[in-house]
Amino acid sequence: MAAEPGDIISFLMNEILINGERVDNASVYNTLAWKTGSEVVVPNDMYFVLGDNPAGWEDSRKWGFVPKKAIIGKVIKK
Repeated sequence: MAAEPGDIISFLMNEILINGERVDNASVYNTLAWKTGSEVVVPNDMYFVLGDNPAGWEDSRKWGFVPKKAIIGKVIKK
């Protein structure tokens, strides 16, 4: 799952919403950047990416936004 520039990401309790739609199997990783109750807009030329392995994740919950120039493959939204 990915959020594109301009998308709104909400971090509520133990879930993540993208443009108001709950993301399955995505829990909030509490860091200084992603606190429960916060909301952010994905900046221009950046993406918020979520992996498909919630137990062993390495994605934007940990790294933050990913620059467009760092993405090699095509982002496909379900």
